[in-house]
Amino acid sequence: MGPLTQNFTMVTGDTKILNVSIKDPAGKVVNILGYSIIWALKTSVGNSSTLIKKTIYDGISVTNGAGGIFQIRLESSDTEGMKPAVYYHECEITDSAGNISTVFTGRVSLIEDGIWHRG
Repeated sequence: MGPLTQNFTMVTGDTKILNVSIKDPAGKVVNILGYSIIWALKTSVGNSSTLIKKTIYDGISVTNGAGGIFQIRLESSDTEGMKPAVYYHECEITDSAGNISTVFTGRVSLIEDGIWHRG
């Protein structure tokens, strides 16, 4: 599935696209056609409240299912007004048999937007 820990930094209120490629432990591409995919951002791994959630057709698009490739799109409105801090994020896939695999986890560092062009 690739490296389990995936950290990134973004500016609050920006648009961000995460490109994801799924491979099995042997490095073979996983065909994700028909899979469900979920991505979530929370204040911490132990917090039950989700701040941002993306799913297929709601922020996640499979760009090459047979090639195991999808995108997670964060819109500017997703993080606009959020407190600059370090957050936890996680992505899981579920195959047609109901098997769940964690694709990655990690930290998202949100930094403050210094240009007030919204509104």
